[in-house]
Amino acid sequence: MKLKLGQIWISESHPHESFMIYGGDIDTCTDSEIKYGELFDNQYECNKIFFWQRYDDNAYIDFLIHKLGRTIGTYPYASCGECKKGSLVFKIKKYKMKLSDESCEYEEPKIM
Repeated sequence: MKLKLGQIWISESHPHESFMIYGGDIDTCTDSEIKYGELFDNQYECNKIFFWQRYDDNAYIDFLIHKLGRTIGTYPYASCGECKKGSLVFKIKKYKMKLSDESCEYEEPKIM
């Protein structure tokens, strides 16, 4: 599965879990070679860190009210985060997500 910046993943059964990939960076603490001067998409998958945030804010707020009774202090339900590819792929499979035809804005990370 290829993850790319700007993708939006939608879960019909758990809409509060839907997310978009709005950015990324490179993990410099790996044993794999870092391709300096290359675009994020051209880096080794094991080096990529993806920045994500919830896509459906209304579903997320409804979920928080149902689970916690509030929308402030949302721990352990993060509204955004960063992770490696494996964590997002696990989430995509767990909630049977589909890739949206839409995309979100993102800024290409500078790998220097």
